[in-house]
Amino acid sequence: MRESRRFCRWPLLSSAFLVALLAGCSGDSPLGPAVTDTGAQADLIAVQAAGGHTTMGELWPNEDGRRWDYTYAGYACDPQPPVTYSTPDEVPPAPDPADVLPLLGSRSGGAFPLPGGYVLGDGCEAVAEPFALRFNGLKTTESGVTAQNLEELWAAASPQGARPAAVPAARRFLSRLAQARPDLRARLAAHGVSASAEGQIRPPLFLFGYAWEKTAEHIGTYGDVDRLLAWKFLQADIAPGSRFTHQLVPSLADDVFLHAYVVPKRDQWRLRRYTKDVQVVYLVDYGVMQLVGPSGEPLGYARPVDFVTVVYAPGVGPVLCAERFGAASDDPARTSAGNVIALQTVTPGPAPVAAAE
Repeated sequence: MRESRRFCRWPLLSSAFLVALLAGCSGDSPLGPAVTDTGAQADLIAVQAAGGHTTMGELWPNEDGRRWDYTYAGYACDPQPPVTYSTPDEVPPAPDPADVLPLLGSRSGGAFPLPGGYVLGDGCEAVAEPFALRFNGLKTTESGVTAQNLEELWAAASPQGARPAAVPAARRFLSRLAQARPDLRARLAAHGVSASAEGQIRPPLFLFGYAWEKTAEHIGTYGDVDRLLAWKFLQADIAPGSRFTHQLVPSLADDVFLHAYVVPKRDQWRLRRYTKDVQVVYLVDYGVMQLVGPSGEPLGYARPVDFVTVVYAPGVGPVLCAERFGAASDDPARTSAGNVIALQTVTPGPAPVAAAE
């Protein structure tokens, strides 16, 4: 039996918020990011002018010292209870990543890739501020894996009340998992993880730093729970229409998955300056959750999902990320929070010093 409940609809950020985002650091549209260093510009031109197909490795350069400066724009509305089902078997499966792409924006891009027709209402807040990623040496996780250190840099310009929840990158997904799956909270607490607060503006979940690795087979990160690859951004096959599924936290649960889909060229967003960019849609299926009332009484079952699209440009890296949080599998258009992270500038790391003969 399906129980119908009210839920927040898609918001569109206010005009003042749009101005703050589009002003950014360089004055350019986030769909046409500036490149501050002539060396980076030369790398970009060389890669895009080269013949043949783009490879996975080209989509995320990783020399030590390389830095990406973004404008981060986030919003959050007070969440409403999801539609619930009487039994786990009645809960719809997670949507296909290809089906949520239209919920993230339009193919033509435009100034801000959000669906139109909605405004931020009561119980909603928004913020825009600088955000950066930078490779800086090595990082060893609590589980003992040493990998490249992709660190996050945040500005302290916004009032604390409107800033994203201060959850470290290493714990961010785990904190979101604790929120989505109350049945896993005891196991997560053993790792020092608590549920993130609902209704807060959230830092990036799908574009983040920590112990980062690029091999011939994948680009991903390691976490603190175990020594397995915790997250996968890309795999070697980036052909249009290709897919992969990566099991998340297998030592904690057997039904939490990351699904990825490489968008065919005909459906990609059109971003200026990039001719061989690759767009990927990701969706996290948190599995079936049971909702309970204040006294522990069962309220039904639902399947929470979050989803995003990230655009990677060869020779540059991630240039645009649009995230949506707080959806459920029965109606992924109903979300309560989201982010857009738009590249403004990229600065390559120093060239390696030649060894003395």
